[in-house]
Amino acid sequence: MKSFLRGQSVTVLFGPLAGRTGKVCRCRMGDNGAWVNIAGDPLPDKLRSFPANDENGRGNHVVLYPEDCKRA
Repeated sequence: MKSFLRGQSVTVLFGPLAGRTGKVCRCRMGDNGAWVNIAGDPLPDKLRSFPANDENGRGNHVVLYPEDCKRA
């Protein structure tokens, strides 16, 4: 992939989240990354960017980059 679009479904290709899918929630302004809400089981604490019980519902959000994903 070359870039993300908000609302786009993606599958992670590499790393500990390989094979997991998620939805792009917010594209970052400083680089080509995006906050992606990973679907399914809760993430292990070491992979979280926010606390599991985040008051804004970001418990499964992680920063990903287009080169690490494919369209789902």
